[in-house]
Formats: sequence, structure tokens, C-alpha cells
Amino acid sequence: MSRVGEGALLSRLFSVPMRRSIFTMILANYLSAWFGGLLLRGAILDASSIDLNNGWMWFWGMVVITYCITLVMEWPFIPRSLGLGGPTSDPRQS
Repeated sequence: MSRVGEGALLSRLFSVPMRRSIFTMILANYLSAWFGGLLLRGAILDASSIDLNNGWMWFWGMVVITYCITLVMEWPFIPRSLGLGGPTSDPRQS
């Protein structure tokens, strides 16, 4: 699902402003993509044992690893998109 779709779904399910939730999820996607790309690029290039016989194993291994990195990197953005992670306007909570 695209980040716009995720933001719209969060907005609809939790009645939060759509613009904030979509922007936050797009930002989360860029962060996880850059971080994951920089982190895994070295691992893929250093793996000299990749050949035609084990290529699919490496492919599916990288799918699992990148999915896990995406979950870890984007999870903190969910409360922010719901308005739970930012500064509060309630003076009692200051």
C-alpha cells in the first residue's frame, strides 16, 4: 500500500487530519528507504557468495530483512501521524 493510502487510512480510522497523516507517512517512507538502502547496500555488495544457484534465497532473505527494517523505522511515525507524539496544547501536561 502506498504511503498516501496508509496516511489516508490512518486519517479515516482515527479521525485525524489527513494532510498530517499522509505527510508523516511519506516522511517515514523516505527515512526507512534511505536508511535501509545505505545499510543493506554494503551487505549486498560484500556478499560474494551470490550466484545463480542461491540468488532466490538471497532475494527472499532481503525481502524479509527490508520488511523488518521498514517496520522498525516507520513505527515511531505512527503516533506522530495520529497526533500523539508532538507537543500538547493542554497546559496541565506541560
